[in-house]
Amino acid sequence: MQYFQNREEMRQFYCECWRKHQQQEICQPIEQQIIGIMLLHPEYHSFFEQNEQATQRDFHPQLGETNPFLHIALHLTLAEQIQTDKLKGLKTLYENICRRKQDSHIAEHLMIECLSSQIWETQHNQTTFDDKKYLRCLRKLLK
Repeated sequence: MQYFQNREEMRQFYCECWRKHQQQEICQPIEQQIIGIMLLHPEYHSFFEQNEQATQRDFHPQLGETNPFLHIALHLTLAEQIQTDKLKGLKTLYENICRRKQDSHIAEHLMIECLSSQIWETQHNQTTFDDKKYLRCLRKLLK
C-alpha cells in the first residue's frame, strides 16, 4: 500500500498515474492497480487530467459532490483487505457478494459503502475501527 504525507501528495500521485496511462508509459504494479480502478470510472477522468486544480479542490458531499480521489482510495483499501483477508472471512464475503450481484464492481461499491460508513463513524466518534460492525454490514449485503 502506498502512503502519503498529505492529500495533495496522494492526489498528485493519482494524477501522475493517469498521465502515465495516457502517455502509455511503463507503470509500477501499484500504479497499474490504480489505473485499473480509474478506468472503471470514466466520470472522474477529467479530474485526474486537471492535476494542479484537482490537488487543491475541496469536494462537498453535502452538495452531492463525490471526491474521486477518496473513491479510488476506498477501492484500493477494499482490494487490499480482500487480498490479505486480514479480516477473517472478508475474501469469502467479497466472492459471495460478487456472485449475488453478478458484477464485481457493483459489489465493491456496496462494500465501499460499508467501509466508508465505518470510517466516518470511527472519525466522528473518535473511536477505533469496529471490525465486527463492518463485517455485519457486509453480511447484510447477502440478504
